[in-house]
Amino acid sequence: MKSLLFFLAALLTAAPAHAVCAANYCDDEQIERLWPTADGDLVIIISGDKSPLTCDLINGNRFELKPEKDPRGHMYALLVATQLADNTIGRIRLSDTRPCSVEYVWQDRSNITGN
Repeated sequence: MKSLLFFLAALLTAAPAHAVCAANYCDDEQIERLWPTADGDLVIIISGDKSPLTCDLINGNRFELKPEKDPRGHMYALLVATQLADNTIGRIRLSDTRPCSVEYVWQDRSNITGN
């Protein structure tokens, strides 16, 4: 019985996270494309259904990270590293402004391939 419980617990904790977007955030999404603009913004396209978002997506599918929201470049570095490693982003929180802009991002070990 103990081995069955251990097996079920291991199976459930190893299950992949499911990507989801809500009104102002997306969880466990792949970063499909990143590029900087001439004025210093980072434009971001993520995978998955973005229709639940309530902010205005740029051209219906992307949002931006403004330099003033990331003065030290930490979020920029996390987004680039996540894309290069082909991992998912834990959470990307978006503003309620027009157009959509990133408020914060986070990552944890459960989003890293191989864990």
